[in-house]
Amino acid sequence: LDQVHIVLNSKGQYVTTTKQNENFEHFYKKQQICSENEFPEFLESCRQGLPSVFRVFLHKPEAKLILSKLKGGAFETAGLSEVSWYPYKNTFRLKKTRWEFKEEKECHDTVNTWRNAGSIYRQEQVSMVPVACLDIEPHHNVLDMCAAPGSKTIQVLEEMHKDPKKIPSGFVIANEVDQQRCSKLAGNLNLFNSPAVALTSFKGQNFPDLKDEKGEVLLYDRIVCDVPCSGDGTIRKNPNVWNLWNPARGNHRSSLQLKIARRGVELLAQNGLMAYSSCSINQIENECVVAQLLKEFEGSLELVDMSHKFPGLRFEGGLATWCVFDKEMREYTSYAQVPETLQSQMLPYMFPDERNRHLNLERCMRFLPHYNDDGGFFVAILRKTANNSQSSTKRSNAKLYEETEPTTEISRPVTTYASEPFTIMKKFELNSFAGSDLEDLNEYYGLDINTENVHHFAKEDGSPSKFLYYMNDSLTQVIKNNREALNEVGLLGAQLAKKTALKHPKTNYQLRSDAIWWLQHQLNSEKRRVVEVSRQDFDKVLSHREISTQEVSSELRQALIEKDFGLTLLYLEEYDMMLPIVSSATSLQLGITRVSQKSLCGLFNIACHS
Repeated sequence: LDQVHIVLNSKGQYVTTTKQNENFEHFYKKQQICSENEFPEFLESCRQGLPSVFRVFLHKPEAKLILSKLKGGAFETAGLSEVSWYPYKNTFRLKKTRWEFKEEKECHDTVNTWRNAGSIYRQEQVSMVPVACLDIEPHHNVLDMCAAPGSKTIQVLEEMHKDPKKIPSGFVIANEVDQQRCSKLAGNLNLFNSPAVALTSFKGQNFPDLKDEKGEVLLYDRIVCDVPCSGDGTIRKNPNVWNLWNPARGNHRSSLQLKIARRGVELLAQNGLMAYSSCSINQIENECVVAQLLKEFEGSLELVDMSHKFPGLRFEGGLATWCVFDKEMREYTSYAQVPETLQSQMLPYMFPDERNRHLNLERCMRFLPHYNDDGGFFVAILRKTANNSQSSTKRSNAKLYEETEPTTEISRPVTTYASEPFTIMKKFELNSFAGSDLEDLNEYYGLDINTENVHHFAKEDGSPSKFLYYMNDSLTQVIKNNREALNEVGLLGAQLAKKTALKHPKTNYQLRSDAIWWLQHQLNSEKRRVVEVSRQDFDKVLSHREISTQEVSSELRQALIEKDFGLTLLYLEEYDMMLPIVSSATSLQLGITRVSQKSLCGLFNIACHS
């Protein structure tokens, strides 16, 4: 039992552990998170590595090729299987852990290429549950309060882009206070490149009142509230939990979690839904927070029953009682027993009372690692049934005891360099792409881009960057209404175009290849820069970074001549796919990244000469 293991954590760092912690075992036995007979299975699962799971982006044209390959028997040696409960049949699970999967070199390289090309996304099954419960539609206004690394924000965007032929009319604001995590969030969102997303950096509990077009507080149809937590549900991929775990790690975070969730409820529209979730299995961070919310917002908030939502996915209902321990494993049955030195960490609401039995806490969703051979997790779906004013008195009274808390917030640390905090937040300029440049871009490609929806970020010297970003109408309106509150953002919409070094007489900008998937259906009926091609020509152009114009068919050469060469989109009707190129009388240059080229060549089973 005391055997020492040297294992990799989720960051690829080696951790030495015995995978034993007597306090962890005692604590969760006492909490009765599962039956006594099932408890050994729970512990054994915690000691195993975490299988890999990934989801295929259905809005991308290459999705049908990837799904065909996966469902055709690819990766059998890695134990690939479809995740049956997820709604769109686009999610797959490998029996091997992330690190074991590397041993399957060819399979791993393929999946990694798809990931880097923005065609798939890795995410645990249980982490997909909160957003899957929210039934998000393209017109919804969504706030993700603690968004990094972006898994749930990306899920939201997938739902909003269900019809890839339409730009969603709603938007999502992805908020993250930690600047280092913001950077990773921005990277993941850039891979998706949606015109319906903005990245902000506020403390979740202090997220500002933004204004709508009427000057009233902007409320959200859906809110994702995946709070910072002790993370003991990640024990399978973060084995250091065995070494560091103690009850205080949950106690310390509960108050911050409540503040963030409370702010979420305040910002939720009537009849809107909020998903409260954490990757902890500790009731203090989960049911305890939800119970306090329901008490504070009594009469205007209810738990939604999700028990029949996902056939094939096991979870158990929430618990109405729990035990409260301190770091030294001393148990307290009431707040009156808590020593004065601990009263800023262990607060009155943390102790369960009889009212808990009438809050329908069984409607919460508890996931233990052995239920689905996955991580531990908690989800509660809350519906706002009335506006905030009906319960404001109860909330004011509930906040009184928090005045004794330390002023230092417990949140993810912000890494600093020298004396200045690292930040990816940038200033931007609206309406900065007016005049002839915009007219030229619209005219050349056959687009109808509104100046008000385009912006650029400013460099340190104040000059514009070479990239142009495009926002949909609703996000543009939010930004215009809230310029003071949102004077800096980490990301705003999708990269639309880049200033080109090409000496082209008709436009100074080249469309970004990763914007083609949503732009191609916004082209007008003339499709001025689109040339339909045969599969043979498509493959030939795709397989090379540059080829001679004489190597393609005479039909394609003639079509390019008629377009006067230049920036062109080759269209393959069979897969509704466009391939950007730069053509001239002598050569055709491929206009996608090398990793995207490698990915597509593999999917089309052609050689890649990159």
